[in-house]
Amino acid sequence: MPASSPHHAPLPRSASQQILRFCLTGFLATAIHFCVVVILVRGGGESVAPLANVAAFWVATGVSFFLNTRWSFGQLPKPLIAARYISVSLLCSSLAFLISKLAHLAAIDYRAGVLLVVLLVTPTSFVLHRSWTYRSPSIHPRS
Repeated sequence: MPASSPHHAPLPRSASQQILRFCLTGFLATAIHFCVVVILVRGGGESVAPLANVAAFWVATGVSFFLNTRWSFGQLPKPLIAARYISVSLLCSSLAFLISKLAHLAAIDYRAGVLLVVLLVTPTSFVLHRSWTYRSPSIHPRS
């Protein structure tokens, strides 16, 4: 089918619909992350937990990328979108680490630290994805 067919055109989404779908995708990705970690730790013992979390992060990021690309933002997966998605994911992962580390240094309970991560990283991630990862190409060519 040509790229201009209705099956390949981006589907317009309202901001509230994008936010809802983005959050639902995040909940699913978090559940997948948790399940992957549990499966790997049960199979390899607690010593594999750090590597299990890295593997789970990438599995969850892959699922999240495809769901957000198609369902939340109504676009087709493309290499540029994937590269931007991974960049934002790595930035947000670093931000989550920084927030957690600062909460720990401030003697804040780790559960409150998790809440801070969710409350600060989730909207940051959404705004970056909406404004950069899934930005529509410029109509006017650059000179």
